[in-house]
Amino acid sequence: MISARHALLVAIVALAGCNNSGQTNPLLNVAAGFVPALGAIPGVAEAPAASPGFSPDQIAANPDNYILIQGQVLGDPVLARRIAQNGLQETWLAQNGFSAVYRDGIMVATRGLGEDLIAATPSGIRAALRAGGGTGQRVHDYIGDQNEIIQIAFECTITGGEIESVNLGLREESARKYAEICRSQRLQFENAYWIDASGEILTSLQFVSQASVYVRRSEL
Repeated sequence: MISARHALLVAIVALAGCNNSGQTNPLLNVAAGFVPALGAIPGVAEAPAASPGFSPDQIAANPDNYILIQGQVLGDPVLARRIAQNGLQETWLAQNGFSAVYRDGIMVATRGLGEDLIAATPSGIRAALRAGGGTGQRVHDYIGDQNEIIQIAFECTITGGEIESVNLGLREESARKYAEICRSQRLQFENAYWIDASGEILTSLQFVSQASVYVRRSEL
């Protein structure tokens, strides 16, 4: 009997490998010589074009090394694979060359969007999510018009909501939604997290920048 997990992976591979016309999806081929738009993420080597790592066998062998990524700038959901891990910090590379760093589920950097989040320093955000609500702070680094680093400090409030049925793209799970509202003197945004009973962030919608807006990450 085919397990639900195996069926899920078969569907993911089918989506990754073909487009609507049945032709090979060009997203499977990571662009040769891709360089992140705003410089490499510290400690992470440039993605090797010769070994994109998205073959059906690779996905089936290590399903926990893959997530789904979607954003207004990125377009349709694409697979991303984990290319580096240091404790709670993980770096993910998408099929289209976009990369993002998450620390314990909180986005702390992106590359490949044009206007990227160069770095984020969140304080108390994950703890407030675990506690069911609370407050925290963030400092976001961006590149300015003169190639200078611009830092924006935010005060954030996290509140818990109702348990919802969450569509992860190819399956549905029950999770409680949490809202994180962050404000600075010049900017306000709202992140959303859907967390299951074990405390895992199943999916999240997190702010990148005013031009790139939000990126959604979903577990498989």
